[in-house]
This record gives sequence, C-alpha cells and structure tokens, in this order.
Amino acid sequence: MHVSRSMCTYKHRMTAKDAALVQRMRAVSREHPAWGHRLVHGWLVAHGEEVSLYRVRRLWKQQGLAAQWRKRRRKHRTGARLNPEPTAPNMVWCMDFAEDRLQSGRKVFALLVKDEATAFGLEIAVARSFKGTDVERVLDTLVDRYGAPQYARSDNGGQPP
Repeated sequence: MHVSRSMCTYKHRMTAKDAALVQRMRAVSREHPAWGHRLVHGWLVAHGEEVSLYRVRRLWKQQGLAAQWRKRRRKHRTGARLNPEPTAPNMVWCMDFAEDRLQSGRKVFALLVKDEATAFGLEIAVARSFKGTDVERVLDTLVDRYGAPQYARSDNGGQPP
C-alpha cells in the first residue's frame, strides 16, 4: 500500500485543544440559532476569545453547525380562490414557457399565451432568449389586440436565460 505505519495509527491532537471552543460555539449557536460562523466568530472575539475566523469556520463545518434562520409560515385561509374559473372569453389568460432544441443543438424558447375559457392560443412567440421587456412587449400587443384580461396565470417555473 506504500503508506507508513504511523500514518495509519495517527490520532489528531487538535480535537482536545478545540473541545472548549467547540462547546462555546455550540452554546452561542443555541442562544442565537440564526447566526452563522461569521457572527459567532465576532461574538467570541467580542467576549475575549482570541480565535481566527478560519479556525471557527473549520470547526463550524466539522461539527455540522448551520444557521437556522428560516421559519415555516402557515398559510392563512381567507376563502379567496387563487385560481378563478373562467366563465367568459378573455377573462383568464394562461402563460408558460416551453423549451426545445434545434437540430444544431441550440436552445429555443417559446412564450405560449392561451385564453382558458375558449382554449384559443393567443400567441406563440419564439426566440433564443426572453427578457422581461420581451414578455412585456408580447403581452402589450395582445392587450391591444384582444383587450386586457381580468386575470393572468403563470406557473412560475424555471425562467429562460
């Protein structure tokens, strides 16, 4: 195996040296769960601990600590429908992007706009990429041609480049 015997039986001595610091870091992390390793380092320095940011980051990752800053929020039920049923033409427009590849391998995107009540395809705009201004231009021409809908629905999926 071409590995020295001492390499196989080597025991790290830094774990004993870092034990007190890790314990203190865990206590600060429990007290302030939204803090990451940078804020914990600042707190330790402010309270007299002489420790480098690199060491705090290394121990932070080794111990598997992580900032817990996201809180789940419950949705409030108001009774309002988010997806209104279309009862008349030009009431709800549905928009989506489709992606395809040409024979040369280049990507092509299509902006599809459809009237949900009549299932009529209002527009299929094809381009190599779509910016927000391009989408706005297409929707403005549709509003000029058909009038403004009451609702516009989009799936908010992946955005084209």
